[in-house]
Amino acid sequence: MQAAGILETVLYAGDLPAAEKFYADVLGLEVIRSDKRQVFFRCGEGVLLIFNPAETVKPVDANSPFPVPAHGTSGEGHACFRASAEEIEAWKHRLEQNGLGIEADFKWPSGGRSIYFRDPAGNSLEFAEPGAKADHIESILFADWGGDPVSRRSMGDAIASFESGSALGARQSQTRM
Repeated sequence: MQAAGILETVLYAGDLPAAEKFYADVLGLEVIRSDKRQVFFRCGEGVLLIFNPAETVKPVDANSPFPVPAHGTSGEGHACFRASAEEIEAWKHRLEQNGLGIEADFKWPSGGRSIYFRDPAGNSLEFAEPGAKADHIESILFADWGGDPVSRRSMGDAIASFESGSALGARQSQTRM
């Protein structure tokens, strides 16, 4: 069994009105709910949630019809939005028009482009072409624990050692649970 996809993505911001203005006015996302605890935005088929970390760590009232457990984090997060090459160029122009700096703008080895920028809370945001990171992700998957690339042929040896119960294999099995 495998999860079918991601329904929600969460980022945190202490100043929800600033976050709401940014995501609605600059990124054009539709606000579907907003209160002192959170702002929900429609983003394609999913939902982007911006939580106030000071509020979401508090337990929800036991009588609430939605008894969501308290949760949260601190610090900057990351989210990547899907965009075509043409859309990325338009987004870059729009972001710059709104006074936002582009932290990085490059092409991945697969040829897809990414641009990185920050929201008012400091979260790292990205627009990327679908498939842009395929080579990057593959390089992570096909790298040994020391960070040196290994060939796909030696990956078979690595998998065999995982299955044989080596320390690395035991760690691999634990992450599958």
